[in-house]
Amino acid sequence: MKIEYKIPESLKEITLGQYQDFLKLKESLEKETIDDFQFMMQSIKIFASGDLTKLEKLPQSKVSEIFEVVMGIFQKETNQLHKVVTIQGKEYGMHSDLSEITTAEFADIQEYQKKGFQDNLHNILAVLYRPIKRKHKQLYALEPYNGTEGRPQLFKKHFPCDAVNGCLVFFSTISSELLAISLSYLQAQAENKNSKQAAQ
Repeated sequence: MKIEYKIPESLKEITLGQYQDFLKLKESLEKETIDDFQFMMQSIKIFASGDLTKLEKLPQSKVSEIFEVVMGIFQKETNQLHKVVTIQGKEYGMHSDLSEITTAEFADIQEYQKKGFQDNLHNILAVLYRPIKRKHKQLYALEPYNGTEGRPQLFKKHFPCDAVNGCLVFFSTISSELLAISLSYLQAQAENKNSKQAAQ
């Protein structure tokens, strides 16, 4: 009996939701709540399509072979930032200028982070990426931020995984810079207060 499985050929074919499930699985492996073989089997079930009920009937060597093919996709991973992604024919853009991030956006991102970064990655990306209302060559204008407006579930199902890693690198940078700006502001406020008290 021949069993066939379809495996994604690139990160573009992997959704954000699948990637989140995989990150959660990796966490379970690190916490040792699952063993290496369970990790292998469940990873295949996340990314491969076909009759997965027959996966247990395959020889272990075949399961290892499929797992290696799946993991090979992630070895091609790059940190390239995709400022524009197309989902179901609609373009979504992110702004990389810190001065354009509104207080509402920053507050929402922080709230999602507190609830768990990996579990809320689709929500965070829905804050960072908004529909493009006007575009000219490399320049574009985004719709104003009015919350995530149904984007999280859309992104979970269709946001391409090849755009996720570059965004995570950017997000890590942006978080560090915003933290530095906040600390600088608080320090300036404290110094200003001390100066006023000394003048009295």
